[in-house]
Amino acid sequence: IDSAPMSDSRAKCHFALVGGVYIDEIHEVAAYPSEDSAIRAASVQRRRSGNVGNSAAVLSQLDAGSVEWVGVVPANGGDGAVAFALDSLHAYNVRTERHERVQGEAIGMPTSMILSSRATGSRTIVSSRRGLRELCAEYFSREVLPALVREHPVLWLHFEGREPGSVARMVAEADRARLA
Repeated sequence: IDSAPMSDSRAKCHFALVGGVYIDEIHEVAAYPSEDSAIRAASVQRRRSGNVGNSAAVLSQLDAGSVEWVGVVPANGGDGAVAFALDSLHAYNVRTERHERVQGEAIGMPTSMILSSRATGSRTIVSSRRGLRELCAEYFSREVLPALVREHPVLWLHFEGREPGSVARMVAEADRARLA
């Protein structure tokens, strides 16, 4: 959305991407194991992922403007997973300070376990939100959107559509902010 008239035609856009960030643990195996068997992984890698997290990292490399991720993280730190995810975004100069911290004992950082076969090149992904809800429209409207509109004369919002009702409310609020 354009939140204010541009006074400088060379101004760059600010991109705010709203959605999830995951931690992937990739286990590479020679071949898929048969059911109820045990094998050793040839390698294990840990990466930050998620559609919005990956898109933010790629967009930041295009030098089209500043990039920001907006989403939720567990307030308990998720056994270091939150720092890992945010640090990996910071490595690409993606801003993360407007994320919402969600309280709860049984909440962790969303994760995916990926079993990758060298023999076939295929992979199987098992994902879990680990009790972490998506960003709520109320937090976005109250805490995120007013600051984005105030700070960035040219603003592009991208929403991951996991919860269509909540996303529709956020988009409606963004439209109202643009018209105000």
